Amino acid sequence: MRIRDLMKIGVLGTAAALTFGCASNSADLAMLKSQHEADMQQAMDMANDANAKADEALRVANEANSRSMATEEKLNRMFQRSMMK
Repeated sequence: MRIRDLMKIGVLGTAAALTFGCASNSADLAMLKSQHEADMQQAMDMANDANAKADEALRVANEANSRSMATEEKLNRMFQRSMMK
């Protein structure tokens, strides 16, 4: 083989390697993008679940506070009645 033939084969080999390298990179990027989107969706689902639990906890806390205030009022009335006797 002549040097010119070896150069042609080398150039063709390099071009093929770059083409396949770019194709695998774009495939890798697509895979990473889909994984990133899946991770983002999972994080959003977890955040929404945490938000729902926080809302429920706030509702329960408000209900407990309301009951506490009602009980305090009853105790105050009982104390006032006992002081009148």
